[in-house]
Amino acid sequence: MTTNAVIASDIPGSSLTIAFQDFRQDTATRKFLVNANDRAAAITTLTTWLEAEVGGSGNGAAHPDQTLLLANQITCQAVGPERWLLNVQYQRNKSSGFTASHTIANTRMAFEGLEVFCDPSAFKNGLPFGGSGKSFVHPGPPAGASKDPKVKPEPWIYNKPVMSIQHPFSELTNPTIAAVNTVGNINADKAVTIGGYTFATGTVRFDGIDFKSMGTSQSGLGGAVKFVGTRNYTFRLGGFFKQVLTWDEDDGWTAENRPISTNSTNP
Repeated sequence: MTTNAVIASDIPGSSLTIAFQDFRQDTATRKFLVNANDRAAAITTLTTWLEAEVGGSGNGAAHPDQTLLLANQITCQAVGPERWLLNVQYQRNKSSGFTASHTIANTRMAFEGLEVFCDPSAFKNGLPFGGSGKSFVHPGPPAGASKDPKVKPEPWIYNKPVMSIQHPFSELTNPTIAAVNTVGNINADKAVTIGGYTFATGTVRFDGIDFKSMGTSQSGLGGAVKFVGTRNYTFRLGGFFKQVLTWDEDDGWTAENRPISTNSTNP
């Protein structure tokens, strides 16, 4: 009976391609000569050998020169009695995964219309804040002309720059529960790093995830399901503040006491 074994590895015809502009297009081909009773035994022999190879164990048979370039497809053909030529195709695709420290992120700059009251001669929390909250673009009637708190400055629309961020992930743990529990959260306590960039405290909101599940037959991953998609965030310079008016109802609108604009993070 034949002893199943890999006779030769990386024989002529093997190659490695590095995509200079986009690492996701990296590919490789490795050719092996295997001694085995039949085609199925030859493939099993090679997959076992790949996982035991340095750098391949537990990582879906990673390429020895590129650890994130994983075996994707194996082709086996007979070349003689109990001799099999196997071609292993490597590629770096969504099921290959990204490292936790990778710096890939898709971003889109846009404007978000916000109602504000103050003139833009000064800014606070990223919003117009002229006169320390007392200088208005549409101030209403002159001071002392009305005692009615309902007669107040009118808002205007300030187009505030915002950035939408999509950060890709590929992992074995279903992200649904974690996303449901944290969607809408703002990094209120500390700065956060996304895609290699650090954003200040209070400036990033988690908007949720887009993902799909993908099966993998890589025995190094136990035939597991991978979850592949993006985590979505919104960055707003200065934080997530809105502008509101405060009013002293006892005195009404007088020269000494008038509406004051404040920036609030309350809903």
